[in-house]
Amino acid sequence: MNIIKLLAINNLTISTVESMTGGALAASLVQKKGASKVFLGGQVVYSNEAKSIFLQKSIEEINNIGSVSQDMSQILALQLTKQYKSNISCGITGYASNSKFNSIAFITIIYNGKIVNSQVKFAKRSRQAIIKKTIKQTIKSIKKIIKLY
Repeated sequence: MNIIKLLAINNLTISTVESMTGGALAASLVQKKGASKVFLGGQVVYSNEAKSIFLQKSIEEINNIGSVSQDMSQILALQLTKQYKSNISCGITGYASNSKFNSIAFITIIYNGKIVNSQVKFAKRSRQAIIKKTIKQTIKSIKKIIKLY
């Protein structure tokens, strides 16, 4: 079952805040029929400056948290929950290239107050393939969380 139908059947709403994926999760959701009934909106906070504005924290605080970390994906998702009040909030940050760091995605899904953190590590792949796999894994995780809780 596609994610939009699953959300609709369960009378759930979703919002997204994305760094590494640059809005690709939001884009994948709105491509499906019925998205307007369940998708409340999304934010792209690609730079530290954007994270600073969204979180209302200084750049120094962003750097201290770790702009690309599990802590950051969770803090982003928590802020998103406050702003959008959706049943499901999803925060994603990570590295999508193999140049300086190993490619990794940090994903936080908050479902009615339950926080689920996960990481996805990638072998050498193209940036596009890493983003695509991150979105696929995130949607798979959301479906699993809905079924579990």
